[in-house]
Amino acid sequence: MDLSCSCTPGSWAQHTGETQTMAGLDDYIASLYWAAATMSSTGYGDIHAHNTESQLIAIAVMLIGLLLYGYCLSSITATLANSAAPKYAKNYISVRIALQSKWYINLLSSG
Repeated sequence: MDLSCSCTPGSWAQHTGETQTMAGLDDYIASLYWAAATMSSTGYGDIHAHNTESQLIAIAVMLIGLLLYGYCLSSITATLANSAAPKYAKNYISVRIALQSKWYINLLSSG
């Protein structure tokens, strides 16, 4: 299997010497680490993963943290939304009864 990469003469890859090898698994894991650090807003900071194993662990920790944060946020939102629901349901029933009653129709026709 040929792992060499053919590039346009004078391209940036040829100037950096990156034309002889293709990206390996370590490069893909590093790109996943970069994407996870960017999307989770963890950032890169002074302390970051330097090798493949620590990058895989950091990716897993960041994704678990995002899932936990999302679950907690949705639980709080659901609790707040459900606590206000009975008040709105009571008002909705009152308006519906008023609209269906003859009193409301008579009020509109006399007004």
